[in-house]
Amino acid sequence: MENTVRDKKFVGSLVLANPIDACSPIPPLNPFNNDEMMANFALVARWGECHFAQKVRTAELAGFKMLIFVMNEDKNLDKSLGIV
Repeated sequence: MENTVRDKKFVGSLVLANPIDACSPIPPLNPFNNDEMMANFALVARWGECHFAQKVRTAELAGFKMLIFVMNEDKNLDKSLGIV
């Protein structure tokens, strides 16, 4: 049987990427902050002025291990996530 992602369990924290579109550098995770180092899942918007590969590379350089992409018609994630 082939080893796939669906055979794995992932544990960590989800963090809203800043900037949300990940088209420009994301500040790196702080290795001295345990809460931040657990934050290895980045929530990234699908919209923006850059390609998917750039979004992945930007998040990777910041220390994230996995990206979760979100699409929101009105591009207002703060309201959608109840951050307002």
